[in-house]
Amino acid sequence: MKSTLKSSRRPLNPAQVVDEIRLQIGAGTLKPGDRLLSYNEMRDQYGVHSVAVQRVYAQLASDGLIVREKGRGTFVSGLLGNLPSPEPFHEPTVTPEVPRATRTGIIGVAGKGFAFKEYSPYWVTLLGGIREICDEAGHQILLLDFRSNKGWEKADGILLCDWSNDLTKQWLPPQMPCVSVLVPCDNVVSVYADDYSGGRGATEHLLGLGHRRIAYLRSADAFVSGRRYAGYSDALRAAGIQANAQWNRQLDGQFDYGARFTQRGREAMRRWLRTGWDTLGCTAILTQNDETATGVIEALREEGLSVPTDVSVIGFDGVVPPEFGSQRLTTMSVPLEEIGKTAMQMLLRQMEGVAVGQQHRVFSIPLRPGQSTAPLYTSGT
Repeated sequence: MKSTLKSSRRPLNPAQVVDEIRLQIGAGTLKPGDRLLSYNEMRDQYGVHSVAVQRVYAQLASDGLIVREKGRGTFVSGLLGNLPSPEPFHEPTVTPEVPRATRTGIIGVAGKGFAFKEYSPYWVTLLGGIREICDEAGHQILLLDFRSNKGWEKADGILLCDWSNDLTKQWLPPQMPCVSVLVPCDNVVSVYADDYSGGRGATEHLLGLGHRRIAYLRSADAFVSGRRYAGYSDALRAAGIQANAQWNRQLDGQFDYGARFTQRGREAMRRWLRTGWDTLGCTAILTQNDETATGVIEALREEGLSVPTDVSVIGFDGVVPPEFGSQRLTTMSVPLEEIGKTAMQMLLRQMEGVAVGQQHRVFSIPLRPGQSTAPLYTSGT
């Protein structure tokens, strides 16, 4: 049945929308069985956020004025009788009428890393873990637009897979089951890796091999790279080494969430070799990730330098195939697949109404030894 809800043709706040629909039902303009507007139609007609639409409909359902039928829509109740006296609209405390766990079978996944066309093993590995548990549970994955709330209300639960989740979570519909993946997020169950300890562990590995001058080529993102760099700095400090600011460089260009890192690492290392690398005396370098490490190794070889004889190189994430050429990369192996699986399992428990015990689940990052690092005595110093 076609919706007969009339538009006021002016922006309204949620409380005004509730009042207007109540008036239309009371006046008989909206009759029992009439379908109300969809979320998108309400947004277009009234100028309200779709999250606000959900709260409007939740309030009307609580009043007994409307019913929501899965797969069909929202309708004026057929058992109105005498209309109840309207209760004040309390937007912050409205809860959905029915549990989300059985609504659509859709799991929303939001993250900037999924928006790039270039292949990124980091994001593919993370999504693979999510997908495995999602498939076992019989759910479908919907990639959400992280820049707006479009489509978010369709999901039974949402995984925020971003490094700016405190900003992204503004699009969450009320009472939506949610897990933050990769970073801790305020008031949201979070699953992530201990990047600080990973950065420290990578540096301690190089220190244990005798290296004292350790460079770091990193990206500019605030959380993951920042935590790894803090671990690197603290490991040097604990070893009694005063880090030289010139040992640290950032990859050029905007942070691209995993795409083109090999190219950027190669180009950055080429520039470094032309502009002061020889004066630093560095015998080892920690890189942003495995792709960056691959690019760095290519640039060093182009200049006739041997890895690890002249320079030890250590990567991060553990997502690049272990063999590149004839050499296996030493890397800190982030358990991305397990992080994705665990986040999805915790989300499913929330959707089932089961309390999740731990607010945060943190994974350690072990070293995966390879052939790109070696004791200092094998270098030419």
